[in-house]
Amino acid sequence: MNKKIIFLDWDGTLCWSRFWESLTKTNPEFSKEIDNFFMFEKEMVTNWMRGKIGSEEINKFISQKTGFSESKLWQIFVSDCKNMKIDSEVTELIKKLKEKYLIVLVTGNMDCFTRFTVPELGLERFFDLIINSADIGYLKNEHNGKIFTDCLKRFNIDDMSKAYLLEDSEKVCNIFTKLGGQTMKINNNEDTIKYLKLLLTL
Repeated sequence: MNKKIIFLDWDGTLCWSRFWESLTKTNPEFSKEIDNFFMFEKEMVTNWMRGKIGSEEINKFISQKTGFSESKLWQIFVSDCKNMKIDSEVTELIKKLKEKYLIVLVTGNMDCFTRFTVPELGLERFFDLIINSADIGYLKNEHNGKIFTDCLKRFNIDDMSKAYLLEDSEKVCNIFTKLGGQTMKINNNEDTIKYLKLLLTL
């Protein structure tokens, strides 16, 4: 296949929405607890991203930590997952790029992304494939970038130099570069738009 392929990260590349966002924005104490959770419960978070722990279990844990009712917390969590934002200029650029590239969303994410965010936002419209770490059991930075090499095999692309990655994680960018792919490090939404526009010209 002659088509080139673009891998797009989700969090920090296409989307800046957060879990429990409607609550963290209005409740500083709860917001601090969530920050602490992601900072100090790294093993639990990673297992959540590997699909070893489900979102219900996480919400139960947060409920116990914060005193918020589990059912109320779950309701907010699901609603915020469904209301994650992606810039309309970004989606328009992705639609145009799809005419000349294969577009793959590859995200280190949780079961809730596949369950709530993808169907609610209709993300299948924009991507030829969506790969979520929680569905496959490992992260982008594990197994020497297997997530990328497996995907290239799937699309019968044997030349890694035909692959581009837009990603905010330095570690993942380095792995992709070592594999021979072309990396575009993202720091903000402006970067994402700039690089998507650049890819349209290549």
